[in-house]
Amino acid sequence: SEGEKARARVFFTAYTLKQGEIIYNQSPLTLPLPSWAWVGITDWLTAEIDLLPLIGGLFVEPHLPVPSFNFRFRLRDGGAHGVSIAFETMLQYLYVKADQEDGPELRVTRDGASWFNRVNVSIPITEKLRVHVSAGATFAESIEVTNNDPMNEIGEHHVNAVSPDASISIDYRWRPRMSLHASASYGTTFVYSDNQPRKM
Repeated sequence: SEGEKARARVFFTAYTLKQGEIIYNQSPLTLPLPSWAWVGITDWLTAEIDLLPLIGGLFVEPHLPVPSFNFRFRLRDGGAHGVSIAFETMLQYLYVKADQEDGPELRVTRDGASWFNRVNVSIPITEKLRVHVSAGATFAESIEVTNNDPMNEIGEHHVNAVSPDASISIDYRWRPRMSLHASASYGTTFVYSDNQPRKM
């Protein structure tokens, strides 16, 4: 249904697109460059195409393409009234050490592979209300988080680290093409400084 299509990609859910369906997402922060898209490879497999990193990205000097692959495999289709389950995996590889965040108070530097794997569960509470729960882990080849204060630098450098991921989300389908969403997470997410483990 139209509502399920719109729900399919808001956060970590168990929903997949039908074969041939496409959803394009544009962040105003990346304009005029493209953001990301979702493609239904089959009815049980959805691929995410992270367009910005693939064309060289904004956050990686010297703007080299960043291989980034995300797939969601449907394990159980609960339909409109049952519990749905999916497995999601995303691998991203930075060829060079890059400052993903470099602000006055926070610096995040990543290098090499970042790979998350998680199980997503979507639970219909009512016809309009759904709860989505997700849990898994992220492998980070190299990530350094510091406070970006050269006089009193505080931070940690994690190498070949495995970190837990968890999220819970609520979506309310107010109208067929209008919805309200709330989400809380720990660990890696696709948005809000994507592919960075250990964040809340």
